[in-house]
Amino acid sequence: PIGDEALFQYDHLVRNVFKPHISSSIVDPLFLRHVENLYNPQMGVENIGQLLYSFIRFTKKRRIVEIGAGYTSLFLLKALHDNDQEMQRIHNLQQDGKCRMLDWPWTVESVVEDYVGQDGSRITDT
Repeated sequence: PIGDEALFQYDHLVRNVFKPHISSSIVDPLFLRHVENLYNPQMGVENIGQLLYSFIRFTKKRRIVEIGAGYTSLFLLKALHDNDQEMQRIHNLQQDGKCRMLDWPWTVESVVEDYVGQDGSRITDT
C-alpha cells in the first residue's frame, strides 16, 4: 500500500500553483492571506471562490443559500460584506444629494433603497 507520504508529497507544490495569489485584483490581499491556509488542493475550488465573490458583488444580492461550508463560503461572506459597505456608501451619497456624475444621477435610487432601506436600517455594519 502507498503511504500518506507518497500520496501527499506534492501537495505543497499544487497549493502554490493553484491557490489564489495575494496579487489578485479581485479580492483584498489581507483577506486572501487569512484564507490561504484553508485551501485544500483536493477540493478543486482554487478558482471558484473568486468567481463566486465576483458574481455576488456583481448581482448585489443580500441573501444567498449555500449547501456546505468550506473554502468558498468565506468568499461568499466577504462578497456580502463588501456589498453592504458599498451600498451604504452609495446610500450616504444619495442622502447628501451627491450621487451625481456630470450633474446627472448615476444610481437607481429605488434599487439602493430596496437594498439598504430608506433610512439605511437594513445595513447595520458600516
